[in-house]
Amino acid sequence: MNTPAPNVKIEMIQRSFRCFWAGLLVLVPVIACPLTIFLVILLRDVTYDLEYMTPWWLCLLPVLGLPMCISAFRQAGRVKRLAVGQWNPGHRYVRRGLICAGWGMVLLALEAVVTIAMIFSSRP
Repeated sequence: MNTPAPNVKIEMIQRSFRCFWAGLLVLVPVIACPLTIFLVILLRDVTYDLEYMTPWWLCLLPVLGLPMCISAFRQAGRVKRLAVGQWNPGHRYVRRGLICAGWGMVLLALEAVVTIAMIFSSRP
């Protein structure tokens, strides 16, 4: 096991924390999903009365977590490249960030499908 330069070790730890926080931020739009579904249900009757188009922009809410998910995966990849043959004290943060990003990606896809299905089912 070779000793890395201190700046490489610092960068590796910082990227581990970035991966973790980006993974956590993926879950913020997932938490907002019930609000989206509630608004679609609530606005369904209002849009019929006003003869407006169903609010299609609500299906964009789940997409807000996508950049954070991509960022978490990129940071994890960079950490793995920096940590070849070295011990990373932030490896738990990378793992947890990837778990959050992975679950967030699955839930984002699920809520996007549900929201789009609800919007199209509310059309006359």
